[in-house]
Amino acid sequence: MSLVGGLASLLLLAISVGAAEKNDHGIPHFAEVAPGIYRGGQPSPAGWAYLASLGVKYDVKLNTTNEGSDAEAARLGIAVKTFPIQLSEQTFSKPNRTNLWAAARSIQPHTFIHCSHGQDRTGLVVGIYRVTVLGQSKSAAYAEMREHGFHPVLRGLYRAWKDDVPEPAVPKK
Repeated sequence: MSLVGGLASLLLLAISVGAAEKNDHGIPHFAEVAPGIYRGGQPSPAGWAYLASLGVKYDVKLNTTNEGSDAEAARLGIAVKTFPIQLSEQTFSKPNRTNLWAAARSIQPHTFIHCSHGQDRTGLVVGIYRVTVLGQSKSAAYAEMREHGFHPVLRGLYRAWKDDVPEPAVPKK
């Protein structure tokens, strides 16, 4: 492993300490984004069952298959849409803009958005959704990202937010 790769791994390990805790439903950092739209970290099998009980029909997966399987979601009839954001994109380069925006555009009622911990990649995509679809101000969306654990030290994700997400023309109320 290169020095840069090792440092990136240590950074993510430090950020994720304590992040893997699951709530009573088996989903770390679970929250409702809007009616019928949810966010969080990689669910346990019980978490997937809980999401199915809520009527979730779509899964927007932002982590890689090496970080967690969504096979249980598919088994329960939840359509899995994958938009993986790699470690190097989180830490050094920016994620592919087309991929990010496609993930945000795929959010609709009955959707669960997740990465491994439900904080950084999930926060970025939910923030893009809030600004571009709901018309929320960029500052309000960023404040929510931070409330849910977004780490601006992940320079690739932070630069994508700062550089690629425009302020909405007229914020909706």
